[in-house]
Amino acid sequence: MTFQEFKNLVDKIESGQYRLSDLRKLDEQLRDREQVKEWMDGELNTLISTDSRNLNYEVLYEKIRGKIHVESRIDSHQKIVPLKKLLQVAAVLIIVFLFGGLASFLVFRQALKKEQIKQQYCEVVAPYGARSEVVLPDSSKVWLNAGSKLRYSTDFNVTNRNLSLTGEGFFDVSKNKELPFVVNALDLKITALGTQFNVKAYKDDEVIETTLIEGKVKLESEANAYKFSENIYLLPNQKAVLVKKRSKVEVEDIPDNESDSRKEFEMAASAKLIIQEKIDPIPDIAWKNNKLVFNAKKLSEILIELERKFNVKFQCKSDKIQNYKFTGTLDDETLQQVLDAIKLSAPFDYSIDGNVVTLMVNSERMNEYEKQLQ
Repeated sequence: MTFQEFKNLVDKIESGQYRLSDLRKLDEQLRDREQVKEWMDGELNTLISTDSRNLNYEVLYEKIRGKIHVESRIDSHQKIVPLKKLLQVAAVLIIVFLFGGLASFLVFRQALKKEQIKQQYCEVVAPYGARSEVVLPDSSKVWLNAGSKLRYSTDFNVTNRNLSLTGEGFFDVSKNKELPFVVNALDLKITALGTQFNVKAYKDDEVIETTLIEGKVKLESEANAYKFSENIYLLPNQKAVLVKKRSKVEVEDIPDNESDSRKEFEMAASAKLIIQEKIDPIPDIAWKNNKLVFNAKKLSEILIELERKFNVKFQCKSDKIQNYKFTGTLDDETLQQVLDAIKLSAPFDYSIDGNVVTLMVNSERMNEYEKQLQ
């Protein structure tokens, strides 16, 4: 390589118009110490400052080559990092340390622009009418309920273990004390080291629920409406219910789920966080095994779950029947089987037209039903 070719190569890299082969050529030329020294003693001699001549170039060359090799290996393993940024780093090192006075000729013709590394993401979606299961890069397992989406960056388990969840997910987390496992569920942040827990955070629901099976999790929030007055930690068989801002849900409407006690934390804008203790977690995680478990649950809430599970829409002709509560377990049933089972204990009939299910009151059975409730 001639001096002019060497200078042109550096100029090419500095301008941002280069390929991986250009970096390799530069790396190869830097190995020829004698040639570079000869250029410095000859063509570059009049352009290099006195201070630069006193530098230990043997050590400097080795550091430059080592930097290029390290950056090249990072690029080969993490393709999401733009090659252009790595080459710019190498160009800056060469120009500043190697050329000294030549920098005024090469660098200041065009200022190097900082380029952001565009983060890339992986996304897993469980559409309505289906469930999904995924094994993350850290070997953690996640089950997604119908109508849910999980999103995480391609550097997951490299620099962090952060995910975002919309919908419902069950997490079986692998232990890693160096990288905490963090789930951002709408405005709620759940941090765990090694644990099993369930998070239910649908955008159109009025509450966000976190149920801990084993381990320990910390609850935080960055939303102004959900600022906690203290650190909130969950222990096994505890459940946190965050009543969203301006929610129509009253605290009395939240079932105890057979818990012995519960704590309430006041927050801004009428939001509340309720901690239920010593609960039975089975009703909250049964969906993972394709089961439906109801414990004194209103029909209106059951219908929402059925809409997601079977990808249908319900039309209810009576508000009254939506307030009826049901208890029971349904194991991998069809939509018709589920409705038939519920209908045995409630005075309604139904019709199915495509993906639209209409519920209407059965007047004859209504009278008998109300007598039994008295």
